[in-house]
Amino acid sequence: MNVKKLTFAFVSIFILAGIAGPAQSSQVAAKTYVSCADVLKKYPNGVAINTKARNKAIKGGFTRPKVSKGLYKKNSKRLDKNNNGIICEQKKVVNFTDGYFSLSRNSWGDDWSPDVGPSNCQDRSAFPNENVSSRGQFNLELITGKKFAEITRTDLTSILQLEFSDFAKGDFVRSDSLKSYEGLEYLTCLQWLRLGWEALGRDFRFLHELTDLRYLDLDTAGFFFHVEQLFALQKLETILLPGAFRSLNDLVAIPSLKRISAVGNKASCDIEPVLKLPHLEELHMKDSFHHKRSQPPAEENDFKLSRDPSGRYLQLLQKGGADTLNSDFDMEQLSGIHDDGYVFSLGQAIYEVVADDYDVIAFVGNDKTT
Repeated sequence: MNVKKLTFAFVSIFILAGIAGPAQSSQVAAKTYVSCADVLKKYPNGVAINTKARNKAIKGGFTRPKVSKGLYKKNSKRLDKNNNGIICEQKKVVNFTDGYFSLSRNSWGDDWSPDVGPSNCQDRSAFPNENVSSRGQFNLELITGKKFAEITRTDLTSILQLEFSDFAKGDFVRSDSLKSYEGLEYLTCLQWLRLGWEALGRDFRFLHELTDLRYLDLDTAGFFFHVEQLFALQKLETILLPGAFRSLNDLVAIPSLKRISAVGNKASCDIEPVLKLPHLEELHMKDSFHHKRSQPPAEENDFKLSRDPSGRYLQLLQKGGADTLNSDFDMEQLSGIHDDGYVFSLGQAIYEVVADDYDVIAFVGNDKTT
């Protein structure tokens, strides 16, 4: 892969020089658009006249528009209906407020009601099966409250809602004592599932069989990474993902999704693909990389970034010098390159100066004290 790189280097006066050839202009060639539909094909978040208008839009609950003074002026008379400095702004479904314990997020599961429409889910269960492992037998006994020899297919396919917890209450709650996920594949009529806190490995293949699921809570399933194990769930409307999940945009393969929780998600900052889900109503992303990237830049930073007079370098003047940027790691007080907020502020500052077309930003230390 041809990766374009923007390189920085320390010098003794704590100026970082980026050897990237001539610094590029971030201006977009002005083009006339007939309608917002045409604009949004190229710029799905709209276009702002300047960074001030962009930041105001973000604070007002809109997606982050592209900044281009020329493009805005070329089209503003037709497309900026409210004269707010933005053409074709898009109200966002992304929620940066509600975290893990928010009432709105938890209400997704509480407001659920079963779908009583026709289904062949009973016929899809492969139970009884003489090859069920001892752990699978234990799990099915835990779920049904019966001895394994007494369990029937009807016992398993009559279960529509299931949660594993030692704290929650309800007829659908079972002890968080599963030995593995074996046996869950026989519960083919499940429509609502919340897994417990036990770390039971990386094998989530049972999900392939639960194609009637409409609500799935994987919040505590820290080892769930493989998005393809969800693709069979074409009725799924609500999913809560663990922070380690990395394939957010691949959820476009499940067009039925309406509500997604990706709180604390460390996936890509670019979430445009998943926002195109046709029925998406809410996407919770508090404390995610996308959340931090979407914050307006701080009104005052403790650094200053600009081009040098030759146009060949970027210069960063950092208060406190290189030790501030490349600080020691402190879990109690993250700073410098260990602080996501600082890194995103620095990134935003860089792309105010050069075009946003780099895949890698490399920091090279050559200061004697670094």
